[in-house]
Amino acid sequence: MSEYLLGNTDGEHERLIRQAARLAPITDASEAGLHNVRFVEGDVTRFSSETLFDAAVGRFILQFLPDPVAVLRSVSALVRPGGAVAFQENSWGPFVLFSAHLPL
Repeated sequence: MSEYLLGNTDGEHERLIRQAARLAPITDASEAGLHNVRFVEGDVTRFSSETLFDAAVGRFILQFLPDPVAVLRSVSALVRPGGAVAFQENSWGPFVLFSAHLPL
């Protein structure tokens, strides 16, 4: 398994905790009172299941994967016909264009 690109410092752990706290209100299914929802946490590059899912949802992960297309293919195969596959990712295109004149 490759090392986390942003490091394993206390400061980075604190940043991730703050980020999770900020995003929690829009992703905490228990707050919505839904009892037919199950979250699965694990390595998305190695995930498998005997049961098909109604949906596969990811947030801010594809940009960190060596082969995001392969992951999308494998995850999509685990979603039942008519189910949903939704990933929320950043678009770095505008930032890259805006900052292209800056020295590295």
